[in-house]
Amino acid sequence: MASSANALRLGLRTCSRQTQTSNLRIAAIQRRALSATATRCEGVPVPKREDDAKLEFTRPYNPGEFLSEKLRSDDLQDWERERYERALTSWEQTPDDLKRGWSSMIRDIEQAAAPLRRVVMPRRSTFWYEEEKDTDLITNEDGEDDFHENDIMSLGHGKLEEHREFREYARIAVWEMPLLSKYAKPFVPPTSEEVLRFRYTTYMGEFHPADRKVVVEFCPKDLRDLSEVQQRKLMKLAGPRYNPEKDIIKMSCEKFEHQAQNKRYLGDLIEKMIVAAK
Repeated sequence: MASSANALRLGLRTCSRQTQTSNLRIAAIQRRALSATATRCEGVPVPKREDDAKLEFTRPYNPGEFLSEKLRSDDLQDWERERYERALTSWEQTPDDLKRGWSSMIRDIEQAAAPLRRVVMPRRSTFWYEEEKDTDLITNEDGEDDFHENDIMSLGHGKLEEHREFREYARIAVWEMPLLSKYAKPFVPPTSEEVLRFRYTTYMGEFHPADRKVVVEFCPKDLRDLSEVQQRKLMKLAGPRYNPEKDIIKMSCEKFEHQAQNKRYLGDLIEKMIVAAK
């Protein structure tokens, strides 16, 4: 306790003693507190509100006034002055109704664009400018993230959307699928003349880049009008598309937009291969 009291007494004695300065006079520098606002020079007026800061635009309403103002300048070169004089002469020969229409159009444009030229001053009363409005937003998003206890969370909306999708497919299975039975046709196995087996891809009515693809398979031995030598030649023409283990030639096409076009292309290609094999 004694040592603590002595330390406290020594500290008070040191603080009460006046500091001795040297012969050099040191100017006191007032340090600026932590602030988010920019440093302003003394004597520069600062608008108090955003409405007080406006730009004054004085521009002529017709080319005649603009050219006349340019010709009053002494900094023009000879070729520039000659060009401005020719343009001014051409403007003076313009009919009066066109001049009035030009001035009226320019005046309407200036009046419509006047609100866009107003200088928007940032609100510096807050640290992060959270009250400043973003003019680039298409919709007003102020307060969208605030939860007012009057709705469910986004996770709950996702579950409801999933439940709605299940109910929609259930209604289709119960009410619309049975109606397709009247379009059902009995299965008829392919005959010996139908040797080509086509395969299509569908995505239940949805657009997909792969739904145009058509695949065809056939066995060279099923082509009765080809001899054994011609069948082997057909296999060689197919190249890597022939599978010797399954004895099947498999080709596909997706270069056209519709399935019918790709199927027709494969049929014509097989006919050309048969003609070449013969």
